[in-house]
Amino acid sequence: MRAGSYGWLSVQRVVLVGADEDAEAARDLLVGAGYSVIMVETLAQAQEHARTIAPPALFLLDEPPQKGLLAFLTGLRSARGPEAHALPVVLLSARVPGSTAGVREVVVKPMVAALLLEVVQRLFEAL
Repeated sequence: MRAGSYGWLSVQRVVLVGADEDAEAARDLLVGAGYSVIMVETLAQAQEHARTIAPPALFLLDEPPQKGLLAFLTGLRSARGPEAHALPVVLLSARVPGSTAGVREVVVKPMVAALLLEVVQRLFEAL
């Protein structure tokens, strides 16, 4: 398990939204690197986790629809208020979406394992 700030032992959680091979590959990569991964298929399911998950955590969204992404980001901010900054959002996408306001990083597909791990590690270190 990776170190964090919850008592003497903390789990760094990644809520991974996706249901295809890319999402599964990202899950396997992150689990292999010691992260705790909660995999869900929809942004609505991720929104439920956004209300209750304790930092340190981040959300990795695999190809979310633009409208759903905006609703998710708005819901995250309203559910967590100022604490939302401690729950960064990373997109895994074949293209950079038009608006990335509220998104900390975009990892462009095809996914490069080292880059995804570097982004996740850097974001957790910044929390």
